[in-house]
Amino acid sequence: MPLIPNRAADAVSVSDEADVIEAISDLGGDIIIKTDGEGFIQETSSGLDAIRIDLPRMLIKPHITDLAAKRHRGNLRDYHRHALQGTAPLDKIIFPVTLTANQQLSAAMAANDRAEDWYSLSLKPTFETGLLGVMQRIEKGLGLRPQMAASALTDPLTGLPNREAFSSALSKALNQARSPSQSGIVAFFEIDHFRAITLRFGQSMGDEVVKAFAQFLTAISGHKVAIAHMQGERFAAFLPQHNLVDALAWTQEIIDTFAAISADLGFENTRLTTSAGVAQASGSLDSIMSRAELGVSVAKASGGKRTECGDWLHGCESAETIFGRRCLVAAR
Repeated sequence: MPLIPNRAADAVSVSDEADVIEAISDLGGDIIIKTDGEGFIQETSSGLDAIRIDLPRMLIKPHITDLAAKRHRGNLRDYHRHALQGTAPLDKIIFPVTLTANQQLSAAMAANDRAEDWYSLSLKPTFETGLLGVMQRIEKGLGLRPQMAASALTDPLTGLPNREAFSSALSKALNQARSPSQSGIVAFFEIDHFRAITLRFGQSMGDEVVKAFAQFLTAISGHKVAIAHMQGERFAAFLPQHNLVDALAWTQEIIDTFAAISADLGFENTRLTTSAGVAQASGSLDSIMSRAELGVSVAKASGGKRTECGDWLHGCESAETIFGRRCLVAAR
């Protein structure tokens, strides 16, 4: 039986899935995939064996995220969840599939500089609890490299740069800095009590909170501050022309403003607040991230709705000096 589109519901119904999926695949040369509500692949057309997935021989069905290279699996998982809910901000997602060692060797012998194959995937909900998707291989000569790069560096939920994009931009800024004092500041923001929010109101509401904070942070930060969505409830900002004291004042202003705005939302007695941690952008990339993470973790552990300096918490200075600098920030 044929697929029956339901334009009003933007969904499709499938009967006799295996035969229909294979027939459609033969017509268009695409890979057709059906998943359940959890993201596990239930039916596919032929073609997945090219990326080392042979569904009929697998005792445990693979997850949709198994299709993507490791660094892109989080994006694919988010896209699947939002497609299932009908809230996906993108019509399709583009991701790379890592080649096997033999495939990489063959590519090298053929003077092929591409170490990954890229695919696009478009998912639509079915009348059943699951999704039906069309997966297409992106040929190297189609001129889609800019689109592929943009997709790889963009968070599908918020539309902001993702962790990989932020890390790349920060590395470039560190290389261009004339001295450590001119390298700027990295700030991490995290929404307070986010797990409790998702447990009480559901994952969809949690996603809405993340998107709302992304819009707020982008609007209030201005074009000179680089903003990224790292993962979950965590965001990052790079302040190229700030010192630690200025960054603490700036992040606390962000925190206070967000708390004031969210107080008017009537969120069933649940206050939406955020915490922050800042660190001087000096040293290795891992060290900077670690110190910023330390700052925001201590801020949240101290009750939230505050900012902390990861550099000062790293044990480089006395408690009296830290207290004095906090007083200085409060007085500004």
